[in-house]
Amino acid sequence: TNRRLDQQVAVKVLFGSFTSNTSLMARFEAEARVQAKLNHPHIIRVFDFVADGGSFAIVMELVEGVALDQILYDLGGPMELRRIKALMCPVLDAVGYAHAHGIVHRDIKPSNIIVSQVGRAEFPKVMDFGIAKVQAEGPSNTAPGAMLGTLLFMSPEQCKALKSVDERADIYSIGVTLYQMTTGMVPFYAESAFEIMLAHVQTPPTPPKEFVPKLPDEMQELILRCLAKDPDERYADVG
Repeated sequence: TNRRLDQQVAVKVLFGSFTSNTSLMARFEAEARVQAKLNHPHIIRVFDFVADGGSFAIVMELVEGVALDQILYDLGGPMELRRIKALMCPVLDAVGYAHAHGIVHRDIKPSNIIVSQVGRAEFPKVMDFGIAKVQAEGPSNTAPGAMLGTLLFMSPEQCKALKSVDERADIYSIGVTLYQMTTGMVPFYAESAFEIMLAHVQTPPTPPKEFVPKLPDEMQELILRCLAKDPDERYADVG
């Protein structure tokens, strides 16, 4: 609780090798500062960055809700198209807003989309804008399962560790997310990280309509264009 404001907040604390890397922490603080400037109803707000006695933490908005990956897991299959649009149109607006402010997320996936209830409506918020870049570039202390979850949504250019990663990497990850929402499965799955990355780089995705024949042609076309291996063949921007 923020006692000065009597406000419930979420605190994300960093441990391990992150805190011993001076240049990484400087970049992390800079990214957190940039993210704090993002003011969008569908982006979780960052309020403060705390450095105290070797501990580093980000203070952010506390959202009472369920991550989209849990919603999809509980659903166990395709999501209704109307619900997909209601959830993802605000997410697209949030990602486009961040891109307009020079921030590429780099880790768009259902577990980074928190869905709360506002009345009868579902209200999505995207988390970890800007932070994902530092996590991807810094030393990894992430659990293997979490890392595998990230790889399932990672763009081909990120798999190839290219330096020229831009907004279109997020568009690819949005495509993977939409694929899972419409079919109930991700386009590429394997037991090893290498096989997943190789599939992102080389394997054409199975058209979603092969799993969901009633899916509108326009939706399939949108998803497959997002999933183009070459960033130039994807949409140029989220809009």
